[in-house]
Amino acid sequence: MLFRYQKAIQNAFREVDDSLISQGKSREELFVEKEHVKSLERALLALYKSMGGSWVCPPPQYGERDQSRGYLPTL
Repeated sequence: MLFRYQKAIQNAFREVDDSLISQGKSREELFVEKEHVKSLERALLALYKSMGGSWVCPPPQYGERDQSRGYLPTL
């Protein structure tokens, strides 16, 4: 009976240790993903600036087809 109790305690410690390791790996992965997103945002901003930046596409006039939405604007 004492042996089973010791085994249960050891298993509990092992499960806690595994969970802590898994949590640490998840945090590392999240950090890497956040850095990747920041890098992509910087690249998009650089691209936007290199193409002149701050341009605005005029809205389609009545009767013209809006290519991005696929319908005609209404009055």
